[in-house]
Amino acid sequence: MGFGYAIYFADRKKKRIIRWAPDTSKAEVIADAISANDPTHRISEPYGLCFSGSDLLASDKHRHRIVRITGTISKTVIPVALRDTDGHRARTSQSPAYFDPDELHSPTTLFSEATGDVLCTFYDDHTIYRIRKNGSLELILGVVRNTPHLKSAPQEFLAPEIAKVTPLWGPTGVVKRADGTIFFIERDAQIVREYHPARGLRSVFALSQLGRWRDAPEAPAEGGLGEYHPVSPASLALDSEGQLYVCDTVHLSVLRVDLKARRFVRVHLSQRKPDTYVDRGPLALVFGPDRTAWLADSAQGGIQAFDTGSIGNWIPRQESLVAIEGEPLKFVAGGMGIVTGN
Repeated sequence: MGFGYAIYFADRKKKRIIRWAPDTSKAEVIADAISANDPTHRISEPYGLCFSGSDLLASDKHRHRIVRITGTISKTVIPVALRDTDGHRARTSQSPAYFDPDELHSPTTLFSEATGDVLCTFYDDHTIYRIRKNGSLELILGVVRNTPHLKSAPQEFLAPEIAKVTPLWGPTGVVKRADGTIFFIERDAQIVREYHPARGLRSVFALSQLGRWRDAPEAPAEGGLGEYHPVSPASLALDSEGQLYVCDTVHLSVLRVDLKARRFVRVHLSQRKPDTYVDRGPLALVFGPDRTAWLADSAQGGIQAFDTGSIGNWIPRQESLVAIEGEPLKFVAGGMGIVTGN
């Protein structure tokens, strides 16, 4: 029985976006840095991916833009126009000389909401925005650089009114649950965050544990959220039931997080190859409509399907992609986009 869907992923190292159909084993480049004659239709560093209707959106990190990839045969890359409609990014008398209201630096992860709007983390802008279908911007978290500000040490919890005016530490990895809870990673501080407008901002894992586990070779098989902290969270994912998953490249782990019980279980542990750098492991995860988990792993160099129905660790399936036209896949560390679609 076939899957009936394709896997789309960003190959940041090769500056390209790939569509892979597990049913036919066909992998094709749908956007990259060299194929288009017009430079504006080329991708510099694809990172996040999500679908908006039938179109695929991609964050082009190095060109500080989000693009729409359209067409069925001849793919077209079109920049998405972002608009500050309420003036919150306008220059002020205190704005630094380098600040440009129209430049949101380094978009990373994209997440498509049920409304058709898109959440986006802007890593070097230190903000998380909701991008409406008309391109207008709604600031969710972070402080715009039009006013000078200083970052303070990350706190375990911030009340809603404080969270809204607190700078972020390099956000990425954003996902949103149906109840409005947003999860994201502050990559510069290596923290997994939970945010809700009514409840405020909190750390999913205990910040006090980050230093304790930094030199450990891997994550524990299970434990309480107050007993552990991931060392290098690269990305987050939600399954069909809204359960949170964390990919950690240094601890080579995928963790399933039960926020109600305040516990986690390690559902996958990668095996590091002898010649790989320490920060190499699970990078990105997506669940298909059939609940199959598709994991992009830089330690293994490819994308692997897993059966998630087992009680213990996930069981690998035979479907995997480790090379394109005979060339092995080699992913860079730090996270990447992966989605399912037609």
